[in-house]
Amino acid sequence: IDKKKYIQNRLVPKQFRKTALQCYSYETNNTIHWLIDNQPPIKSISSKKIYIDLDIGTHKIQCLDQGAKMKSIDIQLDEM
Repeated sequence: IDKKKYIQNRLVPKQFRKTALQCYSYETNNTIHWLIDNQPPIKSISSKKIYIDLDIGTHKIQCLDQGAKMKSIDIQLDEM
């Protein structure tokens, strides 16, 4: 959700603190390209969740479908 702050529990092992992302496209080609913090793109399929390891801080997350429709959000990830 755009402009939302997410909290991770520091007592949970890091391999279990991945962030789930999901994007939907209604194009015939259901490939989604994820652009996260200016890193190389990640490919996935529409509606399939991907799990990524994000550092604590602010992140820009974008998903782009084959029809050139892009959704962009900014989130804050903190630790308790």
